Amino acid sequence: MTRALRRGLLALLLSGCPGPPPPSAAQAPAAGSVVAVAVGERAWTPEDLELRARLVLQGYPEYRDPHLAALAQVVEGGLYLEVCRAFGRPFTEEALDAELARIDRETQDPERLAARKALAGGAATRGYRWVLAGLDLANRHFSAVYPTLESVHGGLAGRARAFVERLQAGGAQGLRAAAAREEGAEYRECLFSPAFGFRDEREVEAEVAPDYLDPGGAGVYATIEARAFAGTPAGQLHHGVASTDDAFLVLCWTGWYSEERGIRRVVVVRFPKRPLEEVFWEHAAKVPVWVANEALASRLREKVEWAAGLHWVERP
Repeated sequence: MTRALRRGLLALLLSGCPGPPPPSAAQAPAAGSVVAVAVGERAWTPEDLELRARLVLQGYPEYRDPHLAALAQVVEGGLYLEVCRAFGRPFTEEALDAELARIDRETQDPERLAARKALAGGAATRGYRWVLAGLDLANRHFSAVYPTLESVHGGLAGRARAFVERLQAGGAQGLRAAAAREEGAEYRECLFSPAFGFRDEREVEAEVAPDYLDPGGAGVYATIEARAFAGTPAGQLHHGVASTDDAFLVLCWTGWYSEERGIRRVVVVRFPKRPLEEVFWEHAAKVPVWVANEALASRLREKVEWAAGLHWVERP
């Protein structure tokens, strides 16, 4: 364990505040293993790095520096795992099981997936689960939990709710661009449908098809339709605040653009959430990182932009 890790753990003990739970035993190398990379509370062995390097060559046989690519993947994946854990939303064994089952169901390249499992010695091995798949899926897990992180977005959600409360009696008349700007929010008058979300009228008139159509009605736009618009009279401010991946929304629909097509005219005040990448790297920069091979670590800091800003530590 590094001095930085010891200081962090001691501070938690002295403060009386419980820290985030440690990684599960299934994620860790066998007891007594040689450690090649440490990222926060997590460790990887030389064999783990070699496995990642072989995975790089499996996909790109002519790649010139597979060990540097492998180190970058291990460090970045480890940072995502540690940041999730620090926020109290760890990527658990159960969450990994669900993701691996999804991949098995949805893969478009079963031969490639089988080759990846074989490379690690089978789907049940730590190598496949946590050195290959788990590291690759950590980013996806953080993206999934990020919109719901109260410690990041709670203050912004409170501002959006307070804005609704102040405007509650005024309906759509209170939703003006000036009022939105005073709150640091964005004001927009546009069209809405659960099939395509929020679109400018000229795009709908030109029949520009968005990339994220939701004809099944199972996504976030169907939820907004059901909760914010379907039970609310036209011209009346929705009493709640809608949440999407990147913003909190204050909503009011003012009339039909096409009732037959289910397209409404809406007023939207958008409170943008902090960008995911900005928050991630802000917290990732606090995670201690150590690499046994200093020459390889130096190449990583030189070649990979984000690596230079990490919290590199010396092992005692």
